[in-house]
Amino acid sequence: MSSFLALSLNLKGIKSTLLFCFLCSYISWSQSEEPNMYHNHAIDMMRENIDFLATTEEYADNTTFLELAKQLPKKLDRYNIKNYETTLKYIADELKVSEATIKKYYSPFHFTKEMANMHHVATHALADIYFTAEKYKEAIAFYDKAMFTHPPVGTSGTTINKDFLRMELDVSEAYFELKDYDMAVLHLLHNLMNQQSFGDHVTDTLKEYEAFIDATVFLPKLEAMVKTIQKGEGYNLKYVFNGKTMQFSPFIESPSSCRATILSSDFYKNLKKNAVSKKTASAPSPKVIKPIQKLASFKIDDQIFHHAKAVNDFIKAVLIIGNTDAFSKNKAYQATIINLITHLENNTFNEAKNELEYIVNNAFSIKASIKTLEEKQQKEVENIRHFALHYKLDIIMANKEYAMALGAIQYVKSVEGFAFVSENKKEIETDREDLLFTEAFTYNGFAISEFGLINMLGALINCDNYETEINTMMMDVANVLGKERVVKFLTQLKTKVVNDKDDEITLTSAPFNVKVPNIKGLSEYQITNKIQTSAIWKVFME
Repeated sequence: MSSFLALSLNLKGIKSTLLFCFLCSYISWSQSEEPNMYHNHAIDMMRENIDFLATTEEYADNTTFLELAKQLPKKLDRYNIKNYETTLKYIADELKVSEATIKKYYSPFHFTKEMANMHHVATHALADIYFTAEKYKEAIAFYDKAMFTHPPVGTSGTTINKDFLRMELDVSEAYFELKDYDMAVLHLLHNLMNQQSFGDHVTDTLKEYEAFIDATVFLPKLEAMVKTIQKGEGYNLKYVFNGKTMQFSPFIESPSSCRATILSSDFYKNLKKNAVSKKTASAPSPKVIKPIQKLASFKIDDQIFHHAKAVNDFIKAVLIIGNTDAFSKNKAYQATIINLITHLENNTFNEAKNELEYIVNNAFSIKASIKTLEEKQQKEVENIRHFALHYKLDIIMANKEYAMALGAIQYVKSVEGFAFVSENKKEIETDREDLLFTEAFTYNGFAISEFGLINMLGALINCDNYETEINTMMMDVANVLGKERVVKFLTQLKTKVVNDKDDEITLTSAPFNVKVPNIKGLSEYQITNKIQTSAIWKVFME
């Protein structure tokens, strides 16, 4: 239990602007396990078009199409779309939609405006389904089909380009997972040449990929490829790499501008530098950093830190990553390791926020390095990002930096790779309870409103270990709000266990709507009972 449990609850002087900022950036728990699905809205518009076409004379005799249309649910979304793979394949590969049909039913104010994109949306959705299922070869094949067999169409070139950029990123990551690093780099270069890519993400990722390619081998292939860039079909360009012809969509860029972009890029300059270095000198062996004390001797304050007992596992993971090819020569990372160990040896781990933040900010690179480890070592480092962010969160909470804490909590819950991993279900439940209670405590010192109450109720439903503390916090907030507002809030309160996602609970009291995990798998009746036996209910509703 953390020391902030014992802190007095100061409910005054919190600026409403901070709450507003948080409300604008709020991300529900449900996003923590969202499948990869770029066209989340468009897939339901595709369903609407399927339903509509099934009523038209053009498809009255197409029994296969009519049967598949009947099987569709009332709504397609990122969660249930995977159950309709057969339908998606039929739409992508077999369904014919003529230009005449598209023109006949087109309306700029109706879902039929997206009828021409049905083949693309179905193909892209299949690629995303396979990507989420880690079937990377199948995903790559369908991304390629979604780009060049059934490309997106529309009036907005920018929107179409963003679609291509996203697909190229996913293809790159898929090739990386397959350890085909040359292809992973090439698809990132497609976005680099596009010059409309996602900020610095492509440049930063290329830098991380440098550690996984042999510069002396890749450089001559790249230089030969650059010379072959030329106009392809339509708006696409094409080139030859290592004997294979490839195409990409560069938006408005020409072959000459694409060549110039690559040859002036930091990636190309670093590649040349690394190739020269490798030829002139053998690479130094990775530096193995070891702590002065044995790992098992490190301790941190369990009154401040959750996962206090795991700190030695965390440091072991940090050391393993520090000896990978990508980080063994990274001076910043090496310095971070030394500083973390120094803090542990000096019992000042509560001052290690900068070091922990460094690990959090390098999560993508660390993820890439984890993939290169043997299976045993992968298990040893799988929680490195979660521990770093949770330890940082504990330091923030101890310093009463509540607005910052809420941001960190949402990051743990919503960003892939930061969730706690364990084969022990109880350990996962405990971690999620700790996070929910920490969030409830944060709202107590931050959100003096019904929004704070509804989030505290979400914590109360799940956190048996913190029931007394949460009841006390809710009563403090309720007393500030007053009886009229609290009674109105509780009277309007509704709960729902989401049908197709029974590990999630929706709490609604207009205008507030939040989603929280259903850690214990409670039924509607059990959830209602938990709420109606709470201190706030007994005081204000009985």
